[in-house]
Amino acid sequence: MPAVDLEALALWATEQAQLFSAESPAPRAQYQFAQVVLALGGDPGDLTLGFSSENRSLNAQEFTAWAMNKDRIRLYYDVSLSLQKRYGHDIARLDDDIILTTGGTPGVHHSSQLDPFYLLDAGWRPLKRISCEDALIELMAVAWNVPLEGLRNQYRSQIDASNAYEHDRLDEDLSKSDPGSPNYDIIGTLSDGTPFGDSVFTIVRT
Repeated sequence: MPAVDLEALALWATEQAQLFSAESPAPRAQYQFAQVVLALGGDPGDLTLGFSSENRSLNAQEFTAWAMNKDRIRLYYDVSLSLQKRYGHDIARLDDDIILTTGGTPGVHHSSQLDPFYLLDAGWRPLKRISCEDALIELMAVAWNVPLEGLRNQYRSQIDASNAYEHDRLDEDLSKSDPGSPNYDIIGTLSDGTPFGDSVFTIVRT
C-alpha cells in the first residue's frame, strides 16, 4: 500500500517538474524526468515528452501544435530505435508522422506490456497518466478535438494484439525488427535507400 496520499504525491511531483524545468536541463534529461513525474500522477508542465523524426524535442504545448495538422501519428519507442541501431541498421530518415517516446512506467514497471492506464499493484488506484505515451495520446485528443476514449481504444487494441503475438513466441528473440508483428509498419529509410520497418502504435484522427 502507498505510504502517502496519492493526491499529495501528484502535487509534489508537479512541483518537482516545475523546479527542474526552471534549471533549463537538456531535452533528454527533461524527457527522463517527465517519465517519473507522470508515473507519480504529476503534471510534467514544459518538460520534454518525446522527439520528432527530426530529433526535435517536444513538450506538451509543442507536441499539440505539431499534431494539429497530422491525420495519423505513429508512436515509436526510443528504446526500439536504439536496438535497431545497435543491430547495425544505418537509419537515414524516419517518416514525419513518427514520434519517439516511451511506454509503461520507469523503473521496475518499465514495460510496454503493462496496461498504460493502470498501476497493477494492489491498493493503487488508477492514476491520471503514467507514461509519456499516455500523455501524448491525451494531447492528440486535444489537438484533433476528438474524444480521448476513441484514441485510447485504438492504442489498447494494438497493445492487446502485440501482447498476444509475443505471448505465442516466448522462446523467440523479438527484439529485432519483425515483419510478422501485427504492429509492424514501414517507418523510414536506411542510408542505402532500403525501406526500414519496425513495430509502432498508430493513432488515426477519427
